[in-house]
Amino acid sequence: MIAKDFIVLDVLKSKLNIIKGDVIKKYKLRNWKPEMTAVEEAVLAYEERNLLALAFANGWYYDKDNDWPGYKRVLSLNNGAMCFHIPDDFPVGNLQQIEPNWDGHDTQQKWSKVLDLRGIKWERS
Repeated sequence: MIAKDFIVLDVLKSKLNIIKGDVIKKYKLRNWKPEMTAVEEAVLAYEERNLLALAFANGWYYDKDNDWPGYKRVLSLNNGAMCFHIPDDFPVGNLQQIEPNWDGHDTQQKWSKVLDLRGIKWERS
């Protein structure tokens, strides 16, 4: 992601009041509704992506090397083979904090692992 993506996500997050305050006592699970705006659907899709990554993560860590304010936390899947930056205030529950273990993949390499795993042919863009 680039800086403008994070700015957009921050705007979306605040627009829907996804998280209030520093500590989340209960996570408000959202549901798609036909009357949702495109912005609300984008926020929901991003939340769903984070929840799916959380379901399969083996830990989370702080990325001390990035300069993306508000997005220093990373969910690690398959011991760093797939990593997802998440908002710093996204709840991770009882998922353990681990040492950084990113294997150096870029976004295309990350998703190609999923396609390869499921036998889907793909080409580089």
